[in-house]
Amino acid sequence: MEKSSSDGCILALFVCFLLGLAAVFGSGSVKGIGIPSGANLLQSGPPPAGNSVVGSPTIAADFINQMLGKYGSPAAGTGADLYNLGVQYNVDSAFALAIFWNESNFGRAGTAQSTHSLGNLRCIDGYVCQGGYAAFGSWQEGYTAFYKLISGPYYVGSGLTTPEAIIPKYAPSGDGNSPSHYIYVVDSAVSLWRSGKAEVP
Repeated sequence: MEKSSSDGCILALFVCFLLGLAAVFGSGSVKGIGIPSGANLLQSGPPPAGNSVVGSPTIAADFINQMLGKYGSPAAGTGADLYNLGVQYNVDSAFALAIFWNESNFGRAGTAQSTHSLGNLRCIDGYVCQGGYAAFGSWQEGYTAFYKLISGPYYVGSGLTTPEAIIPKYAPSGDGNSPSHYIYVVDSAVSLWRSGKAEVP
């Protein structure tokens, strides 16, 4: 039986309709419906505004790996973990990486070499306490504890969302720290890395 030209038009319209749906849902333009594209699978929110640490990562996992490898970090190869946990906790991984640099040169100096603690966290319930610092079984465990702390009620939950607000509480002068120098290092590092420069301040 011969098909009419109207059948061909209907089929063509239906195909266009299906392609349109695929484009809309596949691109992730419609949040929470359909299957998001790969680019949207790990987005926790918009990137941080100004010098806020709250928001999706402003540096890529590959860039983190590049920095850890370039500076001989024992945590080399864990860039995807640092990135993904930043997404999960909605804290910019550039900030976490800058803390990691300032605290231990990416795990190469001090107690972090054995505690796997990105931020040299003080003792935490449920973890081994080693010389006054929390010790973790892996870098990933240490990253998770850091992000939980920063995103929780003590910092971001209390409205402390910038290095200028976080660091005087995180690394107080009473513990022998220089908050102003610490803030300078973190702000400088984040600025360099957000501009794509694979170097440290």
